[in-house]
Amino acid sequence: DRAIMARGALLALPGLLIGFALISWMSTAWLELGYGILLLFFGFNLLWPQPEARQPLPLVCYPPLAGILSALIHGGGPLIYTYCRTQNLNRMQTVATMAAIHFINNISKGLFFGFSGLLLVEQLPSLLPACLAAIVGTRLGRTILQRHLDERLFSRGVGVMLLLLAVRYLLRSLI
Repeated sequence: DRAIMARGALLALPGLLIGFALISWMSTAWLELGYGILLLFFGFNLLWPQPEARQPLPLVCYPPLAGILSALIHGGGPLIYTYCRTQNLNRMQTVATMAAIHFINNISKGLFFGFSGLLLVEQLPSLLPACLAAIVGTRLGRTILQRHLDERLFSRGVGVMLLLLAVRYLLRSLI
């Protein structure tokens, strides 16, 4: 959904700027612990949805928070996912809209890290495989979503993935 994508990407940009400002003094261990707890919340929310559940934050807050997390730990996905799903996008629209928002965020991050000197020009060619993998992965995911998953199974799968990521981040931050 182009309108939702444009709004989400524009709202995420101020969050990216805040994240860039915070990046030099944030503790990685605290970030990973907080992110793991956030993933637990979103994962459980997807696996055991509550009837008439309300979002804990206003919808407009999700993209800027996703921008902050994207700048700090490349972890804005659960917030962008929630933003898309609360806009009543189906699984296909959700994945496409998320991919577009992440692509715009990643271009913005590349520009920031490039101009700030944190990304060297020699490192740019190494980003090409990541871009190609994102494009191929999105295409493959679209095919799987169209043919093999319904809305409920898609949400459950995302919930399981978020819980597994939560365990990873929590263990990493505590060890």
